[in-house]
Amino acid sequence: MLPLLLALSLAQADAPQPADAPAEEPAAEAAEAPAVPPVELLPTAEPSAEPDVLPPPSARKAAAPEHSVTTRVLVSGAAAVAASFASLGITLALTGANPGLDSNFANAMLAPLLITGVGFAVHRALGGNGAIMLAWLVSFAVMGGSAAIAAAIDGTNHSTTTLYAALIGSLPAAAGAVWVMEATSPKAGRPARFALLPTGIAGVF
Repeated sequence: MLPLLLALSLAQADAPQPADAPAEEPAAEAAEAPAVPPVELLPTAEPSAEPDVLPPPSARKAAAPEHSVTTRVLVSGAAAVAASFASLGITLALTGANPGLDSNFANAMLAPLLITGVGFAVHRALGGNGAIMLAWLVSFAVMGGSAAIAAAIDGTNHSTTTLYAALIGSLPAAAGAVWVMEATSPKAGRPARFALLPTGIAGVF
């Protein structure tokens, strides 16, 4: 038994030793990532900079350019005169087909509405804010008076009478309406106030 163990030991000693395993090569370096261009950051606002904020309506109104009184009166008056002659054309177009209709009376009713409405719209757009009802009363009185004068001059032909009434009353009615609107417009931010005087006429204060 002992000789057998000895023989096995010697055989193992003479056996060739296994060669050392080759050292593993280092893993290939990872492929370089594509170069990414640097991202430029948005410029930051300075600490003192404030965001754009719309001013309040009152500030915007104060900053808006104001038209002079002369410009407002002239432009509003011209628009009112044009409205008076537009009323003349409308009246003649509506009543021309029927000679029995009194175009002079119809124009006396329609003209004050257009004169006051157009004049007030232009006057308000240019910074005015007068009393439209008082302006209408003045325009109505002037156009009614001009219709009566035109009828006294030539009352035989309604169309001719209406033309005379427009020629006589357009400018005074427009001027009176615009003057009232300008006189009743608030001054220096103070709204116009009205009071009934003992004589029955509305006063402006």
